[in-house]
Amino acid sequence: MESKYDRVDVPDNLYLHSDDEPNDFGTGVYPISVISRKSNLKSDTVKHVKVACFRMRRKSRCFLMIGGVIFLIIVILLIVVASNHNGNDKAPAISITVIEEIKLKDIPRVRTSTYVASNHKGNDKAPAIVPTIKEETKLKGLLFEPNVDGSPLIHYSIKDMNTYHKYLNQLDFYMYDYSAVHQQTSDYMNCVNKSASDGKACRLTSHDFGSHCTHTNVYGYQEGRPCILLMLKLDNDTNIEPFTSKDTEITKRLKDRWSDDHVGITCDGETAIDREHMGHEEFWYENGVQETDIMYSPPTGFPVWFYPKMNPHYKVPAVMVHFNTIRSYHLVTIKCVAWAKSFNNGKPQDSEMYSVRFQIYME
Repeated sequence: MESKYDRVDVPDNLYLHSDDEPNDFGTGVYPISVISRKSNLKSDTVKHVKVACFRMRRKSRCFLMIGGVIFLIIVILLIVVASNHNGNDKAPAISITVIEEIKLKDIPRVRTSTYVASNHKGNDKAPAIVPTIKEETKLKGLLFEPNVDGSPLIHYSIKDMNTYHKYLNQLDFYMYDYSAVHQQTSDYMNCVNKSASDGKACRLTSHDFGSHCTHTNVYGYQEGRPCILLMLKLDNDTNIEPFTSKDTEITKRLKDRWSDDHVGITCDGETAIDREHMGHEEFWYENGVQETDIMYSPPTGFPVWFYPKMNPHYKVPAVMVHFNTIRSYHLVTIKCVAWAKSFNNGKPQDSEMYSVRFQIYME
């Protein structure tokens, strides 16, 4: 049976006695106070003496435990202090003072294909946009697409495809009629300065609308340069007489896009404010190619030899308009006009039949 006391190894020069009696007690179990060294020890060197007892061992353990607890508390305090220091510190407020006035007019503008001019701050939330014009739904005359749900407003966010997906679907729906694959049959022919032969229709494909306004390029919407499809539907008995070179006012409007066998087309902001937000600046693509602010494809407009409709395969004459410089965060009202001397007595701009309005708001 093991004793609850630890064994004590003592040298020969130790003896046991009481505090009052110096005589030896002999072998046995005694309190620590009675263990002492003889006064006549030949050597006082302690390092060669191995003395151990349960009380001294417990004291060492106690000291180690207390030291460990103190060390742990110190570590925890240091962690808490460091955490509070990092959490409560704030960067000092920095005040920026503009020393020199920067004149924007002295800085040349450089635009890329993904640039959209805007005076709107990025952190501001765009207001709710509603159309401020009302266009009567019409089945003929000058029409525009995408005209979703009969609304004249095209409102979308450049960064969110979900906001303009409906416009892409609408354009895809109409562009299907102008697919080159569907016009490879004998029902179609190429018409140049002449009407189609009996039983045939003039070929008009998506290739005639330029390389930028395509399904692959998302019709320019993701770049903030939306494409609008204009179609001119006329009755078969409509008289078409283009403006001549003597009509200087019109030729000035159309410039080099005027043609004596085409119905010209122009698009611009309806008011001075709208025209300002249209941009009307030189546009440069990333590859260095310069283009105009508004591109028309075909540039001369609607060819007169497409009229009248004589075949069930007839394709309505159309022009794709590519707006390159419309400023974002501005509601821009655009008015397009089909120019012919026979339209509304030479004033098609005053006729709802030969003009169309729509609005664009890009975020």
